[in-house]
Amino acid sequence: MIKDNKKLIVYLNSKVSSAFKILPLYEEKNVGVKIYIDSLIIELSSLNEVIEIEHGDEYLSLLATLKGVIK
Repeated sequence: MIKDNKKLIVYLNSKVSSAFKILPLYEEKNVGVKIYIDSLIIELSSLNEVIEIEHGDEYLSLLATLKGVIK
């Protein structure tokens, strides 16, 4: 299991940026927005299998929010 917090921070920041892309896609009524969100959820859900997350509050919040948006 990877334990490099610096890489984790960079990665999670990129995923936050990915989450912020959802609103413009939604506003444009982009037909691929659901697939985009689903793939982001799958990627984030699998993250815990490859890296040890010590302080995962933001991670869990992002994942829960995305799962709530997709309903």
